Amino acid sequence: MDDEEVELVNFCSDLVSLQPLESFPRNLLAQRASGEWAVVDELCRQSSVPVSSAHPNLFATWLPDPAANEAYVVILFFDDESKWTLAANYHRQRLERTTDDVRKAAALLVKKAEATGQASAKQTILAQQVLQEVHSGGPASKTIQLDKDDAARMASDQ
Repeated sequence: MDDEEVELVNFCSDLVSLQPLESFPRNLLAQRASGEWAVVDELCRQSSVPVSSAHPNLFATWLPDPAANEAYVVILFFDDESKWTLAANYHRQRLERTTDDVRKAAALLVKKAEATGQASAKQTILAQQVLQEVHSGGPASKTIQLDKDDAARMASDQ
């Protein structure tokens, strides 16, 4: 493999394996139908995923698992210039469980904060922001991502 192929393998593998980049597969699955191609650089920008170098000819799509396992999908990457491809088996339900966990934690925070009144106003606002962003299907803002762990810890401490 040449240096460009190594860079593509590393970049695409990171998109489907690193937790801080989960907004990429989340948005690919939410915004695109199975088999519908997306320009990776554009989807990275929409997902707030940093792109170290431009990949104008790199595309991604997803397909149902060939063994019909509902928990998984296959994410395909294709570079039109070099005709390079990569396929990744992706555990979709784990990603959906993460979103459900955030939704449940935020709902619990809202409930507890509203019960304690004005002293928990900041936590109520934070929890409502998390719920709004999760329901919209978009990536959580950087502030929300940083604060949600603190909020979840506070909810479990109360």
